[in-house]
Amino acid sequence: MSYKQYLVRAFGIVLATAAFSNVSAYEITTPSEQLYLESSFKSQNGAPTIHFYTKKSCKENCDRYLEIGNKVMRFNPDASVIARARYKGKSYAVVKQGYIKNDGKKSFSRDEYHFASEQGAQRRIAKTLCGNSLDTGITVRGELICVTNKSIEVHDVNDSQQIELPVSADIATINNNLAGTLGISIIDTQSKQLAYSNYYNLNANGDKAWQTMPTVIHSRSDRRNVMALYPVNRAKSVVAVYEYVSALNKGLNLYQFDEEGGSYRVVTNNEDNSWGFEPEVFYIGGQYVITAKQGFNNDKATYYIDSSLLSEPETYSNENNNASMFEFMGGYGVQANKWEAWQSVNEDIETKYSIDDSLLHTVYLQGRIKDTQVSLKYLTSLADESNTQGASESVDILTGLVDFDGFFKGADTLRFKMDIMKTSGTANFKSSNQNFCLQSGCNVTSEFDSKYVNIETLVFSEGGNFMGLSYTNYAMPSALGLQTSSERLHGIAFDEDYEHKKYMFVIGRDAAAYASRYELDYKGIYLLPTLGIGAVQHGFSDSAIQEALNGDGRDVIGEFALALTGTIDFGYIYQRRWLESKGLGYSVQGGLRAKYDWTSSKAAFTPSSHDDLEIAYSGSNLMWGPYLQFNVIF
Repeated sequence: MSYKQYLVRAFGIVLATAAFSNVSAYEITTPSEQLYLESSFKSQNGAPTIHFYTKKSCKENCDRYLEIGNKVMRFNPDASVIARARYKGKSYAVVKQGYIKNDGKKSFSRDEYHFASEQGAQRRIAKTLCGNSLDTGITVRGELICVTNKSIEVHDVNDSQQIELPVSADIATINNNLAGTLGISIIDTQSKQLAYSNYYNLNANGDKAWQTMPTVIHSRSDRRNVMALYPVNRAKSVVAVYEYVSALNKGLNLYQFDEEGGSYRVVTNNEDNSWGFEPEVFYIGGQYVITAKQGFNNDKATYYIDSSLLSEPETYSNENNNASMFEFMGGYGVQANKWEAWQSVNEDIETKYSIDDSLLHTVYLQGRIKDTQVSLKYLTSLADESNTQGASESVDILTGLVDFDGFFKGADTLRFKMDIMKTSGTANFKSSNQNFCLQSGCNVTSEFDSKYVNIETLVFSEGGNFMGLSYTNYAMPSALGLQTSSERLHGIAFDEDYEHKKYMFVIGRDAAAYASRYELDYKGIYLLPTLGIGAVQHGFSDSAIQEALNGDGRDVIGEFALALTGTIDFGYIYQRRWLESKGLGYSVQGGLRAKYDWTSSKAAFTPSSHDDLEIAYSGSNLMWGPYLQFNVIF
């Protein structure tokens, strides 16, 4: 059986897998068939709308427009809204934009802050306001409120003040009701305390205004967009929190604070479902209305919870109430890789490649003990003699991945990834310009062996999202051109020792990273892009440069050039974990992955002069093929 047939058959097995383990699922009530968003609720009850936009007819350097009710205000292209609030009959926004000094130059130390309402806007020029805030809001009097990890900042057009927090805030949110009450809730993940107060009570009672309740959120729980609140009035409020303990215990809980103290109820807790992302909550007709997103596909659902249920004792409990002491994930994958490459100096000179098909093997591990990363050394190698039927005999591949879990606070994890691939092929140099041919002719073919290495350092965040840096290195023959500042070709060479290095910033999302963190049993199709921007460093040999110079003594520039990369990953994932074994399980991924790299012909990051000669090079690569990935999780 060829490696292609193996992949097709294995992928078919994945798609045919259907058995799921039993998991527990709890919800306090069934969700509504209709979504009801807080924005709709406020619009229906007399709160002026707020819109911040650019005109569709504008294509470049566009002014920004703020529309509050029937009032429209214009701001500079760099303007942004840092806070907004909607009350019955009045709405506010605070707009930040760069401050232009009297000499017409932009200030680097101060900004303009416009406190806007339907009556217009008042300007304050100041150093950064709310620069390190976890959340922002605006009081019914138009004051800007910001919560940092240590204090509450209060800013108006003329002055600022601070209110110290009772505990350090890792998570915070601010919201207001229609009548004029603004509430503030914070969570300290170290003490596992949720604290709430409203701005009126803080001014009246100081630190005594805070009410607290315990929470199961810990240092590695999700922190971004996990909490919402709504003040029913000055004496009563509700806070909705998506609380992630582990894949075995996660869901949305509802906390109520009133004059009698605090109470809470579990709204949902489901090992096989992750509803509760980006919650919002409000109060209408004796009911709390909660809307949030669900899992990987971001579908929303709305629950109506009778407020009287918050006075009843909680009946649901989950024994997995602590963060995992130890987490591990490891796996093996294989991809049938095709590599297409193109390179040119100009319209007349190009290099075409024929590269052997190859297998790309992947081995990875990740682990942590409490909040400390475990250094997992490079584990294994694939022997050169393990040739696979149907693949090029010249191809031997080694891929390793090491992931350090627990390196960052919250859900963030640092992943180190390395891919290595060896293959063979031929490079065909061709010039249609008789004035720029090689000594061996205008059409020259060279055989080569190439080793492809890709190393990535990625920060995986909540929801399976990631960003980070990548370094790529490979060698293959390439045409070299040197041109003048007017882009007139000066000389050429064909460098059989050319080395290509690439440094990229990449962002994307990973299905397995999401599933392993949030799901117990999971299956689904995914289509995920990864995008990157960075620079290529051309590594032409000294002998090739001297050949292209042809005795000219001028300096050669253009070692670096702009690079772009994009990956499309289309596949299917099946994951199964056993609750009775504390989440021990496995996942399988299969699909098709394609990666395209592009290198600009223009030099970047290099100062030049009219006397210099510049490297003339443009190129692109396409690597694609079906893949299969096996993972073990516990």
